[in-house]
Amino acid sequence: SIFISLRILDVFIQYSILTQGLADSIIDVFHLPKASIGSTPIIALGLPLPLLVVLAMATGATIKSIYWVTCISNEEMPFSNALKVSVFEIFFSSVNSILSLGTAPPIDGIFNSGITKFALVEVFGYAFGWYFEIAAETERKNFKDNPQNKGKLYTKGLFRFARHINYGAYLLRKSSQALVCGGWKWGLTVFTYHFLDFAKRGV
Repeated sequence: SIFISLRILDVFIQYSILTQGLADSIIDVFHLPKASIGSTPIIALGLPLPLLVVLAMATGATIKSIYWVTCISNEEMPFSNALKVSVFEIFFSSVNSILSLGTAPPIDGIFNSGITKFALVEVFGYAFGWYFEIAAETERKNFKDNPQNKGKLYTKGLFRFARHINYGAYLLRKSSQALVCGGWKWGLTVFTYHFLDFAKRGV
């Protein structure tokens, strides 16, 4: 319940950063750029399309987390883990939101055909990773729930393509989200961090 509450709180924090200037003091302290939305049309929730996409990605991450803890995981989540994972996710989402405010091309140029095509590839990467992460883990969950499969390794469905296909999809989702929000440098940083974390710890 703590984990779910904190993950939902994440969405409201990102909305406040994007619309209410919650992180303006941080932006000022670190002298980060902040692009002006200018005449960019507001689509919904007081946000233009690019920032609405940023909020949607943060919301998608929250939905994935809640689905995982309530429907997929077979392990108890102690308070310390719930707190650590939630704080990490809030930090990651907040950095994405702050960077998206200071990245001029997604805000001022997303309606330019060239940038739109590139942005669509990044958004597709996020959606692709989000879906296949859930799909793979759901397939494995259904397999593991069958008593006849106790102790067996699941190598069918999406897992027939890779031993850790779910984490590959997670890596794609996180990296694509970072690319959309902060550009290729931030995207590469996020990709490198999660890849090394997986190779050294997650596997």
